[in-house]
Amino acid sequence: MKFLYSWIKEYAPSAKLSPEEAARLLTFKSFEVESVEKIGKADAILHIDILPNRSHDALSHLGIARELVLASGTDVSKAKIPKYPLKESKQKTKDALEVEVSTKVCARYVVRIVKGVKIESSPKWLKEKIEALGLNSINNLVDATNYVMLAIGQPLHVFDFDKLSDSASGKKKIIVRPARKGEKIETLDDKTYELNDQMIVISDLKNSQAIAGIKGGKAAGISMRTKNIVIESANFEPTPIRKTSRALGLRTDASVRFEAGLGPSLANEAMDLVAGLIQKIAGGEVLQGQVIGGHWVERSVFVSAAVGKIQKLIGCDISEKEIIKILQNMGCEVQKINLEKRLKEIIKPLLGKPYKYGASATLDAPNQFDCSGFTSYVFRKLGIEIPRVSIDQRFFGKEIDKSGLCPGDLVFQKGHKPHFSERMKEGIGHVGIYIGGGKVVHASGQAKKVVVGNLKEWLGVGEKSFRGAARILHDKDLLLVKIPSWRRDLVLAEDLVEEVARLYGLENIKEIMPTIPLALPLENPERDWARFIKNTLFNSGFSEVKNYSFVGENLPAGVKNSNAENFFIELENPVNPELKYLRPTLVFGFLRNITLNYLFSKRLLFFELGSTFYKLDEKSSKARHMEKNALGGAICIQKAKDDKEAFYELKGFLADLLGKMGIDDFWLDDARPEIIPNISSIFHPLRKAEIKIGKFSIGYMGEIDQSLLKKYDISGRVAIFEIDFKKLSEIASAEREYIGISKYPSIIRDISLVVDNRVKIDDVQSLIEGAGGGLLFDSDLFDIYEGENLEEGKKSLAFHLIFQSSKRTLKDEEVDKVVNDIILVLEKEGFEVRKA
Repeated sequence: MKFLYSWIKEYAPSAKLSPEEAARLLTFKSFEVESVEKIGKADAILHIDILPNRSHDALSHLGIARELVLASGTDVSKAKIPKYPLKESKQKTKDALEVEVSTKVCARYVVRIVKGVKIESSPKWLKEKIEALGLNSINNLVDATNYVMLAIGQPLHVFDFDKLSDSASGKKKIIVRPARKGEKIETLDDKTYELNDQMIVISDLKNSQAIAGIKGGKAAGISMRTKNIVIESANFEPTPIRKTSRALGLRTDASVRFEAGLGPSLANEAMDLVAGLIQKIAGGEVLQGQVIGGHWVERSVFVSAAVGKIQKLIGCDISEKEIIKILQNMGCEVQKINLEKRLKEIIKPLLGKPYKYGASATLDAPNQFDCSGFTSYVFRKLGIEIPRVSIDQRFFGKEIDKSGLCPGDLVFQKGHKPHFSERMKEGIGHVGIYIGGGKVVHASGQAKKVVVGNLKEWLGVGEKSFRGAARILHDKDLLLVKIPSWRRDLVLAEDLVEEVARLYGLENIKEIMPTIPLALPLENPERDWARFIKNTLFNSGFSEVKNYSFVGENLPAGVKNSNAENFFIELENPVNPELKYLRPTLVFGFLRNITLNYLFSKRLLFFELGSTFYKLDEKSSKARHMEKNALGGAICIQKAKDDKEAFYELKGFLADLLGKMGIDDFWLDDARPEIIPNISSIFHPLRKAEIKIGKFSIGYMGEIDQSLLKKYDISGRVAIFEIDFKKLSEIASAEREYIGISKYPSIIRDISLVVDNRVKIDDVQSLIEGAGGGLLFDSDLFDIYEGENLEEGKKSLAFHLIFQSSKRTLKDEEVDKVVNDIILVLEKEGFEVRKA
């Protein structure tokens, strides 16, 4: 944003700096000055990047002037804005105009009337200032409102008094209300906008006259014939203004400032300033007093912080005196307080105040309270914002035992209307403040007022109603800081710490190497195995994918037609229908990955380690949902040598991975329906299996059915596996007996046999290893053949048989005997063993 340096200096004459020096100081202490644009010999425009959290006060020349004097090490009170003498007439504004505010969006609405103004060109000094900052000079009235906005940050508007409609009493009336759906308004730039009922307008008794906080309407706009005017200075909630601005595509200087969240008190300050300026440059008679509407009630804002906490967070032993001086320079009022004493001072005048269920800690306090509104109000007076509802207050502070209660601790009980949460299923419905001596002060629904009760009596019959205690305040001696009205960003102790640090000077804080105790980290097998698995699969040619944890309604027909309510966890507020459910499996993500990458490679290998979600049987478990960490892998081969290649190749990768993890009893079993719930239909009926390690089931694998691949426009073969990662890591982490490498040579024999297609390879391999006894070290399948020279429905399997002993060198004769035993077992099963 642009700022005129001579204008800043006008408000901060004590800062004896050149534009370049001021730019460096502001950049180092406050905001980045992006550039300095020279104007003439002595003036300049500073292009300053105002941070979003400071837009409410720093989008003004007064705001920057305050920052400049602060950065220079002086008191913010040195930055002042000149006041224009205001001479009021005997006629009162309230006798000619009334205001009605019928929306909570408007916190404050202030109006004044000036009669007999003379509209003409602005004086040279005013015109030069606003034009230097990129605004067009219109006339003295419009320029005066723009000047005040640029000076102190408060947007203003001027209506032609005579164009507003009269009420039955003869007065003019301005109404701040929600727009009617479909209501239209023509603005000052001759554009027409259609409004909805979520937008706010300024209207008279007949028509809307402005879009609140954004743009004035043409109907009551001023012209060269205008003689009498109504000046508007208002405060609106930021969110509705931002939504309206975006919905209409209408962003103005006023909307930018209201979106930042201006202080309501600024509306009154701006009104007196602009009225005096208009009277000076346009003449006229300013009617006596202001007419004010809106729900805002001025309240002081306090923030408390312990000196020790400030020093600890900054990492520097700044003296208490220096901290207080910096805060006072900012315009804060600082008071050293003792917690227990201050607590009693706050509570004493509140005793006996009436109870009202649901009373607002902001609007009803200090005249009416409910229990949590009372505690919120008291802690706000102590300079700490806590949650509004008792169950949230319970977990805001540090949990403490009731035997260690100190003054200021919150104590909770079930109450008559408890709230429930996952963390507090027993419910909390009442809260009080322990004040020492076994006493608790609370807003009692039974007594209908704020009372002091005995702790034991307050807990009720027995202690079944007690729901714990929480400590918000950890220090007995605090600095209680009253925040100036223009610094709405200071709400936490940490905000004060940040301000003290930057104004003390980050360059003055010495660099100190942190000292922390060195200790071995706790062992985390799942994390270690995850790293090992990723590296192993990377080295095998796999690419890792990270898919959304959500799936939509465009699921395969077999899945969609199943009992989706029992299978999918549906979100209450999905972003769109394609992200409606939490994923119960990694399969759908893999299919999408293959679809997106299918055209770029004839062979794809993917893996993912991520969460899946599923429902639990409510009869057998208190929890409704479960999150499970799953490991999945997928292979896509466009031109497979045969229709089983993808399945067996993926099985090989899986066997290699598990082998490297030290797991050697991996095998595949028939796929039971409960192992592949609700998605079994997407797999090939003859190529799906349950993955087992010994007797433990850890997952499933299968080849995707061709009918489904066609819907994804995928040709070729796709196989996928999914494993319960927690089970896998537990099995891999189990203590295993070390077996050393044999120093004796091995003997390898090959065996080939013909079996029915329906015979499982794992069953054949189990027979071989069972018959091989202790001398058979390992068996590996190295060939599968189906086709010519074999009967239909038959397949040929070939195995390497590795014989080895850890005690001696084996002889051919004893190996031949074992091989013959294996052949006999296989032939008894009806398999045809091929002999040389």
